[in-house]
Amino acid sequence: MEKYYKDGKEYDVEEVNLFGAIVNVNGTSITDFKKMEELTGDSMLYGNGGYTVFCDSDELFFDTFDKAYEFAMNEQKDTFRLEK
Repeated sequence: MEKYYKDGKEYDVEEVNLFGAIVNVNGTSITDFKKMEELTGDSMLYGNGGYTVFCDSDELFFDTFDKAYEFAMNEQKDTFRLEK
C-alpha cells in the first residue's frame, strides 16, 4: 500500500500512475479527468473534470475523488459491483 493525498485527505491506495491521473484502489482504477486533461491536452474528453471508476465493464462517474474512492473501496471488488 502507498499513500495518496487529495484535497487535504490521505487515502490508502495500491498504486499511483501518470502523476496521479490514474489511482489504483481495491482492484480497480480511479481516473482523474482534470489530471488527464493536463497530460493529454484533450479538453473535449476530460475538460469537465470529475473521476471515473472502472466497474462492471463500464466507467462510473463521480464528481469528487472521495466519492469515487468510497465506491471503489466499499461497493466493488476486482471491477465487479458487490451485492448488497
